Amino acid sequence: DSNGNTCLHYAAMRNHVDVMKYLFTEHSDFMAINRDGWTPLHTAAFYGHSQAVEHLLSTGKCDPLAKDNLGWTPFKLAKEFGCTDTLTILKKFGGIKSSHPIDSYVNILLVGNPRAGKSTLSHVIKDTAISSIVLGSFRNVGGVVPCTAGIIPYKLQHRTLGNIILHDFAGHSDYYSSHSAVIENLLQGSGGVFLIVVNILEKEAVKQLHQWLTIVRNEAQKALNQCHVIVMVSHVDEISNPVERRRRKEEIQQIIVRERCDSVFLDCRKHGGRGVESFFNKLSSACESIRSTSGRNLSLYCHMMYGLLEERKENILTLSNIMFAGKDNYIIPDKREDILDVLDSLHSTGLVSVLKSEDKVWVVVNKGILLTEVDGILFAPETFKEHVDIASNTGIVSVSGLTRLFPKYDPDMLIRFLKNMELCQEINPSFLRMTNLHQLAVEEEEEGGRERRGERLLFFPCLLSSDRPDEMTSQVYQFGWCLQCTREYDFFPPRYFHVLSLRLA
Repeated sequence: DSNGNTCLHYAAMRNHVDVMKYLFTEHSDFMAINRDGWTPLHTAAFYGHSQAVEHLLSTGKCDPLAKDNLGWTPFKLAKEFGCTDTLTILKKFGGIKSSHPIDSYVNILLVGNPRAGKSTLSHVIKDTAISSIVLGSFRNVGGVVPCTAGIIPYKLQHRTLGNIILHDFAGHSDYYSSHSAVIENLLQGSGGVFLIVVNILEKEAVKQLHQWLTIVRNEAQKALNQCHVIVMVSHVDEISNPVERRRRKEEIQQIIVRERCDSVFLDCRKHGGRGVESFFNKLSSACESIRSTSGRNLSLYCHMMYGLLEERKENILTLSNIMFAGKDNYIIPDKREDILDVLDSLHSTGLVSVLKSEDKVWVVVNKGILLTEVDGILFAPETFKEHVDIASNTGIVSVSGLTRLFPKYDPDMLIRFLKNMELCQEINPSFLRMTNLHQLAVEEEEEGGRERRGERLLFFPCLLSSDRPDEMTSQVYQFGWCLQCTREYDFFPPRYFHVLSLRLA
């Protein structure tokens, strides 16, 4: 009608469940909105028609988190204008599965070597977005201003791509291992789109492509859902010789075909360079494919909990924070164990991160912020202004040192977060006293005139010095393996060795 109401809105308004059942068989749109932004579920909740609410929820086709033009959810309308029966029905359906996606954002992971053209491509995507937010709060850490910190996540609403989170990964090799851990964490429970940018002018372009394909392939196969890989070959226009241009393109194209990736050849120096339209078409198709399968079949409680967490200003919440959070817009379980079950379900999809340490529980609402602030600073290359020499050349970091570097975070939460990502392992100080590493580990404390006995220590393989020692001495325990790649361009990713070292530690 003139107010945008559909037949479903009228059926909800008058509590005609039989009409709703018929409209369901006719594949009517259960998420249609009227001029006020109301879905049929909003309408039924406002009028207090509990039977209509029950049927709409039972279809699994309604988004219980949908907000009208004033930001009100169906639950809030029921609470303010409906009746007790309607609220009871909403709570009754807390465990029902909803086929409506809980989150429409797709992770896009932009990787490649320095000077490949990643920054320009990132600008092209951001400049064509409707709105953008840089995730993460920039702060000073011991004189360090982390402007890039290895990973920059942008939350974008895009005309062509829909809702996306663009993760721009620094191309420096110092970050490769931690990048792999971050990617693995981001893809937990959901797929993503990898954009590998390769500069065709580089002498080792083929080698660089193989390296990134190895990293991407290793992480993509761990994801529960399918990932898409698009290879962007940049600076093609700068090769003036047509024969040389064709030779280089064919060389890279052979790899792309063999690896079954999508590819686009373009000039990354210009925002409107050749191939950009083809790039957006392929990226849009990949995003839609992931969006259609991501975050479905979660309970109404999961939808409500996710909505509550998204509205909170804090990025890290304790279980107590959540239990006492305002419930004006949402329904969450009353019991602690039921709340934990809901949070574990969200964790399994990768939407949030739940960290547990003995009797403590933390929920990280946006992992991208924590990954950017913590990993970006810990593993920054020496040439970066974010670099902090916290581990000498041993890979050993004291918990007190970590706390000084990140004072706003609970150290137990931080350790659990880093351990879950398999970036570090806690080691026994008494073991170090049997090796010559002990002296290096306590050097900083001794310079201050004291040594902290019983100090908790963490081992980070990513922070080990890559320099080969001048000589091996009998003062340390020695053993090892020799791993050999048998085919050209096969690589052992740094992450492989670092996780192996952790398991041994």
